[in-house]
Amino acid sequence: MEPIASAATIGTTAVAAGVLVGAVAHAPRRLGWRIAIALGAPIASVVLAAVGGEATWNPWRALPTPIPAALAAAGLFLLGVALAPRRSSRAGQRRDATAGAAASRAGACLLLALLLDHAATGWSVLEPEPAWSPRTTARLLDASPRAFVLESGGVDWMRHPSVYDAAGTDRIGPGIRTGRRGSVAAALVLVLGCVAAGARLVRRSR
Repeated sequence: MEPIASAATIGTTAVAAGVLVGAVAHAPRRLGWRIAIALGAPIASVVLAAVGGEATWNPWRALPTPIPAALAAAGLFLLGVALAPRRSSRAGQRRDATAGAAASRAGACLLLALLLDHAATGWSVLEPEPAWSPRTTARLLDASPRAFVLESGGVDWMRHPSVYDAAGTDRIGPGIRTGRRGSVAAALVLVLGCVAAGARLVRRSR
């Protein structure tokens, strides 16, 4: 498996994972416990990016700048936490209803992420190849969670073999898209995710 595949998978699944963890985080009555549950995975991911080095179990090891990638994934994860369903008001059905709603919402988020990740290449079914104009392809790459995380980590995703020919990224010049979003975009998404998740958890406590 390609070294960046683990980081790419994290980008694709981050929001869906956040929805599932967010549903668990809504359960405790104490706000502190909810915040701890919601922040556990993002903090662990950033710490791993900072100190994990070249360890084979580190999903960020192959990226030129792993910390911004981890921050980007953490932001997407926390946006998923903010999208988690609230507990059912019916005591007898509370647990099952919440679990079912969380699974459905997480599945929808994962499906959307997969669609966005493969949209630039026309999902490998649209003809002719490439399927879109350069500007449309650029916007579809902008919407891809996988591209966001990998490019935040310093990967030149537009030159990657999985998209270069299929999406025709050789047609996309610097005036259309540069492709390297860096730490600023990752930090902005992280702040947005923190605000959204925090607002949701505090609202639950009230």
